Amino acid sequence: MIAAWPGPASAQLARLWSAGFNGAHGALDAASAVAVDLAGNAYVAGGSMQADSTFRGVVLKFDPGGALVWRHLFVGPGVADWLTHVRVDQAGHVIAGGVSQEPDTTLRAVWFKLTPGGGLLWTQRDAGPSATLLADLEVGPGDAVYATRIEAHAPLPWPHGLLPPAAVMTTRCSPAGTPLWTAFGTTRSPVAALAIDPAGNAYVVTSGLGDTLGLPYHKDILVTKHDAATGALQWSTGYDSPGHGDEAAVAAALGASGHLFVTGTSVPAGDSLPSRMLTLQIDPAGSVVWSALRANANTLVPAALAVAPGDEVYVAGRACSDCDGCGIELVKYGLGGSLQWEREVPALKTGGTAAAADVALDALGNPFVAGVASGPSFQSLDMLVAAYSSAGTLVDVDHYDAGGRGDEPADCEVHPDGSLYVAGTSAIPGADQDVALLKYAPVPVTVPNSPGRPAVVSVEAYPNPGTLRTVRFALPERSRVSLVVHDLAGRVVHEAFRDRVFEAGVHSAPIAGARLADGVYFLRLSGRALNADGAQVESARRAVIIRR
Repeated sequence: MIAAWPGPASAQLARLWSAGFNGAHGALDAASAVAVDLAGNAYVAGGSMQADSTFRGVVLKFDPGGALVWRHLFVGPGVADWLTHVRVDQAGHVIAGGVSQEPDTTLRAVWFKLTPGGGLLWTQRDAGPSATLLADLEVGPGDAVYATRIEAHAPLPWPHGLLPPAAVMTTRCSPAGTPLWTAFGTTRSPVAALAIDPAGNAYVVTSGLGDTLGLPYHKDILVTKHDAATGALQWSTGYDSPGHGDEAAVAAALGASGHLFVTGTSVPAGDSLPSRMLTLQIDPAGSVVWSALRANANTLVPAALAVAPGDEVYVAGRACSDCDGCGIELVKYGLGGSLQWEREVPALKTGGTAAAADVALDALGNPFVAGVASGPSFQSLDMLVAAYSSAGTLVDVDHYDAGGRGDEPADCEVHPDGSLYVAGTSAIPGADQDVALLKYAPVPVTVPNSPGRPAVVSVEAYPNPGTLRTVRFALPERSRVSLVVHDLAGRVVHEAFRDRVFEAGVHSAPIAGARLADGVYFLRLSGRALNADGAQVESARRAVIIRR
């Protein structure tokens, strides 16, 4: 059910369906990650309790309508396995990974590849005297697989809350699962992020000991770049904030420009102030282009970031204060690190708890935030999904409550057609915990007119994914418009029509998608309304052409 929300007057965040998974034992099933292929199938990774009381990793495939297609159970040599990452490569294969217990309870990072039908192709599993945890998993050019792991130590009484030195290992595997190289580093943090550029170079982001002014016990953010062919270190760079506090990386992503964006926390030396939200831009040569700190009376902790095509950065996190509880914070930075806007996502309860889980962008750079928030009573938690325009206008908020005491998202992803998928866990009445998957329809785009009045324009292509035979669009008033198709490089590859006059309403027109190669394209509708103020009409839609 949906909790009533006194939000925007016109709800535009439409939940198409919710799907669940209740495993063989029926006691505990949970999701940690979601990936979506070009056809709109969703793959959810997590864990499932078995009838013999073992806990096993699970990958679930749901079709675009929410029906469960298959499940793959990962069974390790011990009694517990948990999958934390899932990706889909260009051929439609599924790559998943997480942690698997040995018979002696030692934890090992593991990652594996499945066919589109759920069959196991290969598995990689760490070995050696030390336990390892999978920190990040990515697919690179040519469907190469990259896995970053962290050596796990037993807790020791290290000063200032530091972890003992631990190895960071990043391995590149061929599509067939053959390890090609492994690059090593060190960290003092249990978190590491991985990003792969179009050439296959790997960026590993973690936290290491700082050495500024000889201070031995503070952490700095550390970034290393490794060569695609050999894994050799190309450069290493660190960031230490003014005052030499503790910095810790949380998430990282590459922009279209090839620059790396990192978000994390910064705690001033001496812990005199609450944690601050830190965001960095690092160029391909390893130089810090800009850094931005968000600091106020609240404790600000980022959870995720996303980068728009123009290198605009969105960071979602949690802001907590002594008086008002915790809320979800969404921050946008423009070029040069300039603060564009900052929003607190509306919650149902003042003084309750809320936290962001992930942020994702559609093709136009409009952000979606998935998080958890106190429900109508403080006794339950709901999934919260919010949609914003790139200008910071709240489009809509959805609270999802399955009827139990807790619904929490873990991950979200936007399909090229603009649909949003959110994966998480729901406490179901009469049961324990189930996997939950939500799908939302694309959000209509609001484009400001030059005189100030908004014109709502939508563009859809059918079939998408498919061969694109028809385009449908809505105009708020009589307009003269053009429709062209761009490839990812921005080149015009097809012109459907130019300077045609359409009346207000919904229209359809043929489009020759069959002439284009398989791939991702952008349909761009532009022109002006034929009225006194000549309002600008502009919208875009990402489309995927596939013939199989």
